[in-house]
Amino acid sequence: MSSEGMTPAQRAKSHGLESLSEMSELSQVSVNTLKRWAYDKPERFDVVAIGSVAKKYNYKGNTLIFIHHVAKELNIIEPNEKTVP
Repeated sequence: MSSEGMTPAQRAKSHGLESLSEMSELSQVSVNTLKRWAYDKPERFDVVAIGSVAKKYNYKGNTLIFIHHVAKELNIIEPNEKTVP
């Protein structure tokens, strides 16, 4: 999913979070900083969003599988591409 034209809150929701406020709570990064990163440092915003989702679901499983899932969600890899055994 392209994040172009999306607000920071829409981007947070596209990652599976309820809101930018939830992302702020989970990441302990202020909403204002997250808003700035969404425009100035989009890769950092995405990494923090992914980490926030992992924290939200108390993820403690196989990191490679989690990253693979996130990569599919972000359309970094094709949905049916097999990169994880």
